[in-house]
Amino acid sequence: MTVRVVVPTVDGREAHLQRCLAAYERTAPGAEVIVERDHPSCGAAWLAGATGEFDCLHLTADDLEPHDGWLQVAMETVDAGYIPAPLVHHPGGELESAGLLDFGCYRGPHADWQLIEGTTVPFLTRAMWERIGMIDVHYCTDLWVSTIGRRYGWETVIRTGMRFTHHTASAGRNYGRAWPDTQEYLRRVAAA
Repeated sequence: MTVRVVVPTVDGREAHLQRCLAAYERTAPGAEVIVERDHPSCGAAWLAGATGEFDCLHLTADDLEPHDGWLQVAMETVDAGYIPAPLVHHPGGELESAGLLDFGCYRGPHADWQLIEGTTVPFLTRAMWERIGMIDVHYCTDLWVSTIGRRYGWETVIRTGMRFTHHTASAGRNYGRAWPDTQEYLRRVAAA
């Protein structure tokens, strides 16, 4: 089974990228890791890297570090017909998010297999990707995966065994979405 990992990066983030790549090599040996450089958004980079042959697709970022066991949990989740939403932590260990709820990071109580509105750090089967696809707006591309996936019967669930550390996230941030980007996302979802 071919797992493709697509990692967007830009110049000046080499230290983040090296940590990210080393973590994927350690936690997902044999995965095909594609580094997409200098695209205007993560969505554009993810689209560029999601071509060709693969069985599963993981869309990540250069400042994310996967923890041991994430791939097995992700595979188990998509095999069961769901889209996984991982736990994402700040470098100090505190929870940044457990998926998305009401267009923001969800920090509330969470349980394994709990239904949630959206995922971050998407992981999909090839069949899911072919049906869901992606849009290229600066923000909201990961929320798109869950929103459109739900239309095809693939709910998003929190997976507590799928964990990442987000090294450049600011504690208490509002997920960084600019309102015009959110409006563009909503317009495109309505039209899809």
